[in-house]
Amino acid sequence: MSSGGTAAAQFPIRFADIIFAEVLDPNGQNPKTRRVVVLTPDIELAAGSPIVVAGVTGTLPNPLTADYVKLPYKSPPGRHPKTGLTKEAAVLCTWVASITPNDIRGRSGFVPPAHMAIVNSKTAARAKVIGGWPCDRPARRRRATHSELGTLLHLPSGLLALC
Repeated sequence: MSSGGTAAAQFPIRFADIIFAEVLDPNGQNPKTRRVVVLTPDIELAAGSPIVVAGVTGTLPNPLTADYVKLPYKSPPGRHPKTGLTKEAAVLCTWVASITPNDIRGRSGFVPPAHMAIVNSKTAARAKVIGGWPCDRPARRRRATHSELGTLLHLPSGLLALC
């Protein structure tokens, strides 16, 4: 999808990251920067496999169908501490595509593990076909940041930085 001229992501890309990337809409039209979730397992990213993503959309059907996995969000002011979302949105699990590092524009956050397990169960087969990685390698879990560990353990901020 990349048309060149844009520098590649200046941060590591990991499984379950929510990133901003230049992608087509679910109908294969209207290229623009959108939120997407990284489906490629970390081990495959390290091996140089394609970055396979699923689109995140704020246009949700009522009632929500099984193709969607709602993500946590926080109404402004502020953003959700994990996803970075400020409005109701969901991963559209049928909207799976491949991107290059040059398509990446930024990072929003990450999909919490419980939500990502559902997304992965609905997208893994299609993602493996697009990504071309072996079916026998398990997706590695994303490592928690110091901030996330501190929150989980109810520690004062900065305490883990001393470790």
